[in-house]
Amino acid sequence: MQEEMKISIDIRKLYRWLENRPDLDEMLRRPDAVEAKKSKNVSFFASVPVFDLIQMDGVQTDFIALGSSLDSYRFIDCIEFFDLGSRRLMAIRGYFGESNENSVDIFNRFLGENEFPKKHIRLRPDNAKGFRNLQRCITEINKHHALPDGFTLIDDYARAGTPTDKAQLESSHRAFHNREHKMINRLLELFPDSLVGTIQKRKKISENLFKPITVKVFDLTIEQFNESGVLQAYQDWHNNYKHSFQVDGKKDCRSYRDWE
Repeated sequence: MQEEMKISIDIRKLYRWLENRPDLDEMLRRPDAVEAKKSKNVSFFASVPVFDLIQMDGVQTDFIALGSSLDSYRFIDCIEFFDLGSRRLMAIRGYFGESNENSVDIFNRFLGENEFPKKHIRLRPDNAKGFRNLQRCITEINKHHALPDGFTLIDDYARAGTPTDKAQLESSHRAFHNREHKMINRLLELFPDSLVGTIQKRKKISENLFKPITVKVFDLTIEQFNESGVLQAYQDWHNNYKHSFQVDGKKDCRSYRDWE
């Protein structure tokens, strides 16, 4: 402290002064931030085999909305499939709502865009009403692709009001919101005349904490948004560059294909 303030401090006077300021005394006796960071226990997600559990959920855009005017716009619900073992995003597409029709559409894309091993695969959708209809689809899939010649899907729905059942996918949503600005820049390049304007909103961070955000409204259809490739670019980034680990003390990143 003396070095930072460039003055000489009488330690006896300092302690006498602190006797009347117990709040500051407590703060000064706390460990330094570096020491606290070193002593903090590092937590990890539980490891599971690849294709053992695939989570399904939707994440709504924070900074991008579609509409022809600032008075009529809608945010985009991006429905995802996420393999817990590899942390690989297996499918993602934007919709207006998590309806039965939309959940079946992304489920079909998920099946068509991936190859599956011959094993029991637990599928854990969010307990949203629109996702409940997938139970029929899973039953039909198992009729034609069940073991031993194919794979078997086991519906393992997340419990209502229990975000810990899909905590890993919820965690990846923060990365999605951080990449929305990249999506905005790409949309401005592809559709320079589509920006209607901006809207100031407040995003809830915690129970009593909000932060101001700026929402950009584009005069685009949901089909144009999906065909723009911004979600595909996010999926590629997520699968190839988001996950990092230590190799010989150095940070390294590998694609999902490198793990196979």
